[in-house]
Amino acid sequence: MNLIRTRAAARGFRADKATGLVAALAATAITLAACGSSAGSSATAAGTARSGGSVADLGSVTVVAPVAHTFYYLPSQLGLKLGVWKKLGLTVNDVVVQGAGQSAQLLAAGSADIELGTGPTDVNAIMRGLKAKIVGALGLSFKPFVLVVPPKSSITSPSDLKGHTIGITGKGALTDYVVQQLVKHEGWPTGSVNEAPLGGLPEQLAAMKAGSIDGFVWTAGAGYELAAKNEGKIAFSFSQFIPKGLFENLTATDAMITKRSAALSAYIKGWYQVARYMKDNPKQTIAFVASTYGVPTSVATQIYDFEIPGLSLDGAIPSTNLSGLLHYAVVEGDASTPPVSSKIVDASFLKAAA
Repeated sequence: MNLIRTRAAARGFRADKATGLVAALAATAITLAACGSSAGSSATAAGTARSGGSVADLGSVTVVAPVAHTFYYLPSQLGLKLGVWKKLGLTVNDVVVQGAGQSAQLLAAGSADIELGTGPTDVNAIMRGLKAKIVGALGLSFKPFVLVVPPKSSITSPSDLKGHTIGITGKGALTDYVVQQLVKHEGWPTGSVNEAPLGGLPEQLAAMKAGSIDGFVWTAGAGYELAAKNEGKIAFSFSQFIPKGLFENLTATDAMITKRSAALSAYIKGWYQVARYMKDNPKQTIAFVASTYGVPTSVATQIYDFEIPGLSLDGAIPSTNLSGLLHYAVVEGDASTPPVSSKIVDASFLKAAA
C-alpha cells in the first residue's frame, strides 16, 4: 500500500493566501508521491491490469484523507489490499494529513487529486475558492460522530460541556464545525467550549490521558476501541443537533474532473465496489477492521455493526441531504442563501459506480 503521511500543524483553508505551510505540504506530497507513483510503478500496475488485454493505463492519482482512523475511509485501504484499482488500470497513492485544512491545501496546491472529505468543511473551502467539487457521498448521517471522554468522566450530554476543553483535529475541520454547532444548539456564547487542535487519534488520546483535554471528537469506532481497553467511552453522538446533510464524501479537483475524467471514473467505480464488498462480506471486513485498528474481533464486530448501515454503496446524495449540504454555506457565513448545487456537487461520475 502506498501510504504517505504529513505531520504539519493543521490550519483552516484560506484560498486568498498562499501560506508557507501550503508550499511545504505541496513539496512533501510531490516528493513522496513521486516515490510511490513513479512511471515505473504506474506501468507495473497498468501492465498487471492489461494482462487480460482490456484495461487501459490510467496513470496514478493521489488521494488525501484528513485523518486515518475512521470507518468510512476504510475502502481506501481495503481497495488497495484487494487490488481493486489496479484491476481498473489505476495506481492510487494515499496521503494522510492532520485535518481538513491541510487536505484542502493539498488540493489547492495541485498536490492531491481526490480528497476523502467532509461535507461542511468542503463546502466552506469551495465557497472560499477551492477549485473542486463533491463527486459522491461516503456517509450521510452524523450518527457515527461522537464525543469520546475518559472512562470516569461525568460528561454524558452536550449540556455538560460548557467550560470544558475538547480536542479537535484542527480549526476549520469537521471536528471544529460540530463543536461550534453544539455551542449554537445550546444557546451559549462563542468560546463557551474550549477547543484544542491536536491532529490525529494518537495525539487526542495522549492529551486526554494527560488530562489536558476533557474529551475529543471522533468517530464511534475509536470509542468502542478505547472502551474495550478501558481508556475511554462514548458520551453522546453529535447527530442529535447537526442538520441532515453530508457527513463524509469524495471530493475531486476541477482539473481531475475536466482533464482526467476516465481516471476519476475508475476511482469512483472502484470505491463503491469496495463499499459493496464491505456490506456483502461482513466476516472478511470485520477481520480487516480488527487487523487495521489492532482490536479484538469482538470490538471490530461492534464497530462494523454500528457503522456499516451508514456507508454509502452508490454515492448518491438524496435531495434532503443535498439541501442540508448546500445550507452549510449559510451556516458557515460564506453566503446569505444556499449556492446552486452545480457549484458544490458534480454527480455525473456516479454512473460509473453503478
